[in-house]
Amino acid sequence: MKLYPQLLVVILASALIVISSYTAYSQYDQGYHNTGEGKIQFIQSGLLSGVNWTIRVTGVDYTEQKTTNLSYMTFPYLDNGVYSYSISAETGYSMQQYGQTNASGYSGVVDVGDVHTSQDRGYISYPSDLKITLNFTLLTPSLSIENLGTSNDSLIFIMGISWEVKLSTVNFTIVNTDGQEYTINLLTALNKSYPVRGIWTVNVTGSSYLSSDTKIVVNEIPDTTGDANMKRFIFTYTLTGAVMG
Repeated sequence: MKLYPQLLVVILASALIVISSYTAYSQYDQGYHNTGEGKIQFIQSGLLSGVNWTIRVTGVDYTEQKTTNLSYMTFPYLDNGVYSYSISAETGYSMQQYGQTNASGYSGVVDVGDVHTSQDRGYISYPSDLKITLNFTLLTPSLSIENLGTSNDSLIFIMGISWEVKLSTVNFTIVNTDGQEYTINLLTALNKSYPVRGIWTVNVTGSSYLSSDTKIVVNEIPDTTGDANMKRFIFTYTLTGAVMG
Protein backbone atom coordinates (compact mmCIF):
# COMPACT_ATOMS: atom_id res chain seq x y z
CA MET A 1 0.00 0.00 0.00
CA LYS A 2 1.31 3.37 -0.92
CA LEU A 3 1.19 6.02 1.86
CA TYR A 4 1.20 9.58 0.71
CA PRO A 5 3.35 12.04 2.70
CA GLN A 6 0.36 14.33 3.39
CA LEU A 7 -1.65 11.47 4.95
CA LEU A 8 1.29 10.46 7.12
CA VAL A 9 1.50 13.98 8.52
CA VAL A 10 -2.22 13.95 9.43
CA ILE A 11 -1.92 10.56 11.19
CA LEU A 12 1.12 11.65 13.18
CA ALA A 13 -0.59 14.93 14.20
CA SER A 14 -3.70 13.05 15.34
CA ALA A 15 -1.60 10.68 17.41
CA LEU A 16 0.18 13.57 19.09
CA ILE A 17 -3.18 15.19 19.96
CA VAL A 18 -4.43 11.94 21.55
CA ILE A 19 -1.21 11.51 23.54
CA SER A 20 -1.25 15.14 24.61
CA SER A 21 -4.91 14.92 25.69
CA TYR A 22 -4.26 11.74 27.67
CA THR A 23 -1.28 13.36 29.40
CA ALA A 24 -3.35 16.41 30.34
CA TYR A 25 -6.17 14.23 31.66
CA SER A 26 -3.79 12.15 33.75
CA GLN A 27 -2.57 15.35 35.45
CA TYR A 28 -6.12 16.58 36.09
CA ASP A 29 -6.48 17.77 39.68
CA GLN A 30 -10.01 17.97 41.06
CA GLY A 31 -8.88 20.70 43.43
CA TYR A 32 -8.66 23.20 40.59
CA HIS A 33 -12.38 23.06 39.94
CA ASN A 34 -15.37 24.38 41.85
CA THR A 35 -17.32 21.21 42.44
CA GLY A 36 -19.75 22.44 45.11
CA GLU A 37 -18.86 19.41 47.22
CA GLY A 38 -17.05 21.18 50.07
CA LYS A 39 -18.46 21.12 53.60
CA ILE A 40 -17.74 22.88 56.90
CA GLN A 41 -19.12 21.25 60.03
CA PHE A 42 -19.07 22.97 63.43
CA ILE A 43 -19.47 20.83 66.56
CA GLN A 44 -20.03 22.49 69.93
CA SER A 45 -19.90 21.34 73.52
CA GLY A 46 -20.44 23.19 76.77
CA LEU A 47 -23.53 25.24 75.95
CA LEU A 48 -26.48 24.61 78.23
CA SER A 49 -29.38 22.69 76.73
CA GLY A 50 -31.62 24.95 74.68
CA VAL A 51 -29.07 27.74 74.28
CA ASN A 52 -28.88 29.08 70.73
CA TRP A 53 -25.64 29.71 68.87
CA THR A 54 -25.21 31.39 65.49
CA ILE A 55 -22.57 31.15 62.77
CA ARG A 56 -22.22 33.34 59.71
CA VAL A 57 -20.09 32.04 56.81
CA THR A 58 -19.00 34.28 53.94
CA GLY A 59 -16.99 33.66 50.78
CA VAL A 60 -16.84 34.83 47.19
CA ASP A 61 -20.47 35.22 46.09
CA TYR A 62 -21.57 33.31 49.20
CA THR A 63 -23.13 34.37 52.50
CA GLU A 64 -25.16 32.21 54.85
CA GLN A 65 -26.13 32.47 58.51
CA LYS A 66 -27.56 29.68 60.65
CA THR A 67 -28.84 29.48 64.21
CA THR A 68 -29.42 26.31 66.20
CA ASN A 69 -29.50 24.90 69.73
CA LEU A 70 -28.21 21.51 68.61
CA SER A 71 -24.66 20.29 69.11
CA TYR A 72 -23.65 20.67 65.46
CA MET A 73 -24.12 22.92 62.44
CA THR A 74 -23.20 22.15 58.81
CA PHE A 75 -22.60 24.34 55.77
CA PRO A 76 -22.60 21.97 52.73
CA TYR A 77 -22.27 22.31 48.95
CA LEU A 78 -19.43 24.82 49.06
CA ASP A 79 -17.23 25.63 46.07
CA ASN A 80 -13.48 25.55 46.51
CA GLY A 81 -12.11 28.68 48.07
CA VAL A 82 -11.45 30.66 51.21
CA TYR A 83 -14.30 31.30 53.66
CA SER A 84 -14.47 33.40 56.80
CA TYR A 85 -16.87 32.79 59.65
CA SER A 86 -18.03 34.44 62.85
CA ILE A 87 -19.59 32.79 65.90
CA SER A 88 -21.99 34.24 68.43
CA ALA A 89 -23.66 32.69 71.47
CA GLU A 90 -25.35 33.91 74.61
CA THR A 91 -23.27 36.13 76.88
CA GLY A 92 -21.54 34.37 79.74
CA TYR A 93 -19.32 31.86 77.97
CA SER A 94 -15.71 31.68 76.94
CA MET A 95 -14.80 29.59 73.88
CA GLN A 96 -11.87 27.76 72.34
CA GLN A 97 -11.63 26.45 68.77
CA TYR A 98 -9.93 23.35 67.43
CA GLY A 99 -9.61 22.03 63.88
CA GLN A 100 -8.61 23.03 60.35
CA THR A 101 -8.97 26.78 60.75
CA ASN A 102 -7.05 29.99 61.17
CA ALA A 103 -9.03 31.16 64.20
CA SER A 104 -8.97 34.31 66.29
CA GLY A 105 -11.48 34.65 69.12
CA TYR A 106 -15.02 34.10 67.90
CA SER A 107 -14.06 34.12 64.21
CA GLY A 108 -11.86 32.24 61.77
CA VAL A 109 -10.83 31.52 58.17
CA VAL A 110 -10.93 28.15 56.39
CA ASP A 111 -9.71 26.90 53.03
CA VAL A 112 -12.24 24.56 51.42
CA GLY A 113 -10.87 22.24 48.72
CA ASP A 114 -8.35 24.78 47.47
CA VAL A 115 -5.00 23.91 45.89
CA HIS A 116 -1.68 25.66 46.49
CA THR A 117 1.83 25.11 45.13
CA SER A 118 4.87 24.21 47.16
CA GLN A 119 8.47 24.18 45.94
CA ASP A 120 9.26 20.84 47.55
CA ARG A 121 5.90 19.05 47.49
CA GLY A 122 4.20 20.22 44.32
CA TYR A 123 0.44 20.62 44.63
CA ILE A 124 -1.11 20.58 48.11
CA SER A 125 -4.83 19.88 48.17
CA TYR A 126 -6.74 20.90 51.32
CA PRO A 127 -9.58 18.63 52.45
CA SER A 128 -13.04 19.59 51.27
CA ASP A 129 -14.73 18.19 54.40
CA LEU A 130 -13.67 20.39 57.32
CA LYS A 131 -14.56 19.92 60.98
CA ILE A 132 -14.19 22.63 63.61
CA THR A 133 -14.81 21.96 67.29
CA LEU A 134 -16.07 24.72 69.57
CA ASN A 135 -15.63 24.19 73.31
CA PHE A 136 -17.70 26.61 75.42
CA THR A 137 -17.09 27.18 79.12
CA LEU A 138 -19.79 28.73 81.31
CA LEU A 139 -18.58 31.71 83.31
CA THR A 140 -19.79 33.23 86.60
CA PRO A 141 -20.82 36.90 86.43
CA SER A 142 -19.13 39.30 88.83
CA LEU A 143 -21.29 41.47 91.07
CA SER A 144 -20.68 44.59 93.11
CA ILE A 145 -23.27 45.68 95.69
CA GLU A 146 -23.83 48.43 98.21
CA ASN A 147 -25.48 47.52 101.50
CA LEU A 148 -27.30 50.29 103.36
CA GLY A 149 -29.10 49.76 106.65
CA THR A 150 -28.88 48.44 110.18
CA SER A 151 -28.19 44.93 111.39
CA ASN A 152 -31.90 44.11 111.43
CA ASP A 153 -33.05 45.56 108.11
CA SER A 154 -31.07 46.40 105.02
CA LEU A 155 -31.63 48.00 101.65
CA ILE A 156 -29.30 46.40 99.10
CA PHE A 157 -28.48 48.13 95.82
CA ILE A 158 -26.93 46.15 92.97
CA MET A 159 -24.27 48.60 91.83
CA GLY A 160 -22.92 46.70 88.85
CA ILE A 161 -22.89 43.29 87.16
CA SER A 162 -20.74 42.02 84.30
CA TRP A 163 -23.82 40.93 82.32
CA GLU A 164 -27.51 40.58 83.11
CA VAL A 165 -28.59 37.17 84.38
CA LYS A 166 -32.01 35.76 85.16
CA LEU A 167 -33.15 36.05 88.77
CA SER A 168 -34.05 32.37 88.57
CA THR A 169 -30.32 31.58 88.29
CA VAL A 170 -29.33 33.52 91.43
CA ASN A 171 -29.62 32.32 95.03
CA PHE A 172 -29.58 34.89 97.81
CA THR A 173 -28.23 33.81 101.21
CA ILE A 174 -28.52 35.63 104.55
CA VAL A 175 -25.89 34.72 107.13
CA ASN A 176 -26.68 35.72 110.72
CA THR A 177 -24.20 36.40 113.51
CA ASP A 178 -24.51 32.79 114.69
CA GLY A 179 -23.21 31.65 111.31
CA GLN A 180 -26.55 30.19 110.23
CA GLU A 181 -27.39 30.49 106.54
CA TYR A 182 -30.83 31.04 105.03
CA THR A 183 -31.15 30.82 101.23
CA ILE A 184 -33.88 31.68 98.74
CA ASN A 185 -33.98 32.02 94.97
CA LEU A 186 -34.27 35.70 94.03
CA LEU A 187 -37.14 35.08 91.61
CA THR A 188 -39.39 33.95 94.49
CA ALA A 189 -39.18 37.44 96.02
CA LEU A 190 -39.70 39.45 92.83
CA ASN A 191 -42.07 42.35 93.51
CA LYS A 192 -43.35 40.84 96.74
CA SER A 193 -42.26 40.33 100.36
CA TYR A 194 -41.12 36.73 100.67
CA PRO A 195 -40.79 35.28 104.21
CA VAL A 196 -37.51 33.57 105.12
CA ARG A 197 -37.81 31.05 107.99
CA GLY A 198 -40.17 33.37 109.84
CA ILE A 199 -37.30 35.70 110.62
CA TRP A 200 -37.05 38.10 107.65
CA THR A 201 -38.91 39.15 104.55
CA VAL A 202 -37.07 39.70 101.31
CA ASN A 203 -38.43 41.92 98.54
CA VAL A 204 -36.82 42.25 95.10
CA THR A 205 -37.86 45.13 92.83
CA GLY A 206 -36.94 45.43 89.18
CA SER A 207 -37.17 43.11 86.19
CA SER A 208 -36.76 39.33 86.09
CA TYR A 209 -33.07 39.92 85.32
CA LEU A 210 -30.47 40.87 87.90
CA SER A 211 -29.04 44.21 86.82
CA SER A 212 -27.86 47.58 88.12
CA ASP A 213 -31.55 48.55 88.52
CA THR A 214 -32.26 45.72 90.99
CA LYS A 215 -32.99 46.64 94.62
CA ILE A 216 -33.35 44.18 97.48
CA VAL A 217 -34.96 45.04 100.82
CA VAL A 218 -34.53 42.73 103.81
CA ASN A 219 -36.71 43.36 106.89
CA GLU A 220 -36.87 41.56 110.19
CA ILE A 221 -40.29 40.16 111.06
CA PRO A 222 -41.41 41.61 114.43
CA ASP A 223 -41.33 39.39 117.52
CA THR A 224 -39.06 36.77 115.94
CA THR A 225 -37.04 34.36 118.03
CA GLY A 226 -33.42 33.43 117.53
CA ASP A 227 -30.60 35.50 116.10
CA ALA A 228 -32.09 37.83 113.49
CA ASN A 229 -28.97 39.97 113.22
CA MET A 230 -27.53 39.77 109.73
CA LYS A 231 -23.79 39.36 109.29
CA ARG A 232 -23.41 39.18 105.51
CA PHE A 233 -25.13 38.37 102.21
CA ILE A 234 -24.06 35.88 99.55
CA PHE A 235 -25.11 35.82 95.89
CA THR A 236 -24.57 32.45 94.16
CA TYR A 237 -24.87 31.78 90.43
CA THR A 238 -26.70 28.45 90.38
CA LEU A 239 -25.51 27.49 86.88
CA THR A 240 -21.90 27.24 88.04
CA GLY A 241 -22.32 27.06 91.81
CA ALA A 242 -19.86 29.92 92.23
CA VAL A 243 -20.24 33.02 94.41
CA MET A 244 -20.93 36.22 92.44
CA GLY A 245 -20.32 38.68 95.25
